[in-house]
Amino acid sequence: MKKYYFIFLFLLISRSILFASENQFYPDPSACPVEELVIPYKIIATHSTNILKEIVAGRVGLKWKCQNDEGVVRLIFNKGTVIRRFQINLIGTDNDKPIPIEITWTPQDSMWGVETRYFYTKPDGQTNCFFLGYLAKIPENVPVHEIAFNFPAGLVLQRLSVSDKPSEVVMKSCPMPHLRDKIIIAYDDCLKNPYDMDKERTFVNLFEKSLHRYDCRRSYDYKPVPAWWLCAYEETDKWLRLLSQMKSLEAKKIFGSSLFRSTLDGEYAEEYYEKSRLTGEQFK
Repeated sequence: MKKYYFIFLFLLISRSILFASENQFYPDPSACPVEELVIPYKIIATHSTNILKEIVAGRVGLKWKCQNDEGVVRLIFNKGTVIRRFQINLIGTDNDKPIPIEITWTPQDSMWGVETRYFYTKPDGQTNCFFLGYLAKIPENVPVHEIAFNFPAGLVLQRLSVSDKPSEVVMKSCPMPHLRDKIIIAYDDCLKNPYDMDKERTFVNLFEKSLHRYDCRRSYDYKPVPAWWLCAYEETDKWLRLLSQMKSLEAKKIFGSSLFRSTLDGEYAEEYYEKSRLTGEQFK
């Protein structure tokens, strides 16, 4: 009997550890900066809500201290508001050790469940940014009624702001749309000169550049995506079909590469992933 009891206890503890780890999240540099802020229509806390309103609105130089065990700050949002990121800045006595901030996300529509997550940050006075939405295992694009932040006692809050934008990073290294224009010309040259290997090589080399992410993002992207994702479907559909049919060694190496497969998604993955994998096997 003892044997089964310990097995049950082990499974229970293992499940608890797994559940906890699935709900723990850490700062993500891709979530910064948080500049275009969403201001909640109501803030509820045990004290100094006027200071909190200023902090949440982006004002710097203010401090809000968590008293005893009453460090809950509730942000209430207008109908239809979707929050995708937040930033936080805390000061504490032990500023080298990451501490969990319990956050409870309550949707406006009751068909979605209330979600509780733990976001770990160091109370060292530095601003950290976090993703909500699917990157925090919270339903994406679902309007939120309330986000409650539960701060441990003794901490000092210097910054707390939220945004409805998945990203505010300005692209600097993304080669689009100039690379797109070059690929279009190279693609047309290949069709006009089907036996010209120089034309084919030019197309392959240009398309290979479009497989990398750089800092390319669309308006709804959380993180950088492959450069060719920024092009229209009508264009990329033709490019991938041509690449998959090319016979040159350079084309087959690119088509059969893990880099190429890492960029496939949705129907493109269904159509080309296995073909690419089998092509890549030839070069092992």
